[in-house]
Amino acid sequence: MVLKSKTGTAAFFIVLAVLFLLSDRIFKGVALLASHGGFDIVGRIFRFQFARNYGIAFSIPLGGMILNFFVFVIICALIYWTVDALRKKSASITIVGSLLLIIAGALSNFFDRAYYGYVIDYLDLKYFTVFNLADIMIVGGVIILIKVNLFKKHEC
Repeated sequence: MVLKSKTGTAAFFIVLAVLFLLSDRIFKGVALLASHGGFDIVGRIFRFQFARNYGIAFSIPLGGMILNFFVFVIICALIYWTVDALRKKSASITIVGSLLLIIAGALSNFFDRAYYGYVIDYLDLKYFTVFNLADIMIVGGVIILIKVNLFKKHEC
C-alpha cells in the first residue's frame, strides 16, 4: 500500500510509535519500582521481573561508549531513511511504520543506556530471555522490513 495522504498517515504512525515508546517507558518505571520482586503473567513461565541488561540483544556482552555511539549512529540513519521515505511519493506505509517502530524501540533502550548504563528488561520468558516492549518493537519492525523486501513485488 502506498501513502495516499503522507501527512495524515505519517502523523498516525508517529503518534503510534510515540505511544509504544511511552508504554515501554511506563513499564520500565514500574519494573524499577518492583525491582525486588515480580509477578507471574503466565504461571512461572512468563513473568514481569526487573532485570538489568548490560549487553546488547539476548544479553550478548557488548557495551560501553562504543556501543552507545554505534546505536546513536544507527538511530540517526533510521530517522534519515524514514524522512526520506516520507518525501518519496511511492513511500510504503509498511516501511514507514516499521522504521518508526524500530526507531521508537531503539530510542527507549538508548535512553536507558545513557541514563542508567544498562537497559531495563521486564518480560521474563523462562528458559529463553528477559526482554521489554522496546525489544518487541525493534524485532517486529525488522521482521516487517524483511517481509517487505522478500515480497517486494506486492509491496512497492
